[in-house]
Amino acid sequence: MSFSPVRMIHSRKTNRCVAMFFISVSVSLVMLEVWKRLIPGTDCSEGERQHHVRVLYKAEGSRSGSCGGTLIRKQWVLTAGHCYKENTAGTLNVSVGVHPPGSNVQKNFTIPPENIQKYSSTLSDGDIMLLKLPEPVENIIPADLPERQCKHPPDGAMLQAAGHGSASKVYGKTETHLKCLGVSVAPCQDLKYTVFENEKHVFCGGSLPEQPVIESCGGDSGGGLLESGESDVVFGVLIGGSRGGCGGQIVFTDVCEYMEWIQNTISS
Repeated sequence: MSFSPVRMIHSRKTNRCVAMFFISVSVSLVMLEVWKRLIPGTDCSEGERQHHVRVLYKAEGSRSGSCGGTLIRKQWVLTAGHCYKENTAGTLNVSVGVHPPGSNVQKNFTIPPENIQKYSSTLSDGDIMLLKLPEPVENIIPADLPERQCKHPPDGAMLQAAGHGSASKVYGKTETHLKCLGVSVAPCQDLKYTVFENEKHVFCGGSLPEQPVIESCGGDSGGGLLESGESDVVFGVLIGGSRGGCGGQIVFTDVCEYMEWIQNTISS
């Protein structure tokens, strides 16, 4: 297996500094929408992550939140469930072809409510969501899904995440160039008293051996955790970092646990 460096996008509401990835924040009247920076991320090469998308939720007034996502079929995007607030008035937009910058295949879509498929409104049942684009995307090769009866990579496996969060300031402007960061699969360490305490199907990631600690103060979710190779395979969806400080593990929804739902939703 081979993997690359990364950094990520939108995470759950939080008032505290969280572990891993990048940072960027948008405050609403009812919640704090956080973005995440991946440290020490590097620019993704032009050939990497062309299936990475941006997911932007715009609510009434100034409220908004941004996430990442992964194009897994020409008309389907995989992202985190908490990136869409179904009980608030607003619109959900997806931008494809965001990497490399200036791509001539970049296109923006508004996703109608009937094309938004959450596994569950209770995030602890599965913080994962599928978005059906109004039309197929051409000239972008989607990432692959794992096999239906899969298990997430073992502890110590090296995968890759990516995102556009600010690398210079906690609340800085998002990066034009997508950042990549290597992540090592690891057991989750004490999620009690965090928003992930009751999550059913998650796994965690940390720094690669002999590499600097991956950090993020804030949250940023939706981006895929990929096993890179002849094709990129999505094994995890970033849903946030550990609470109570910067540095440490980061939490992913385990895609393998939802493969039946994903396949059935796409085929129906």
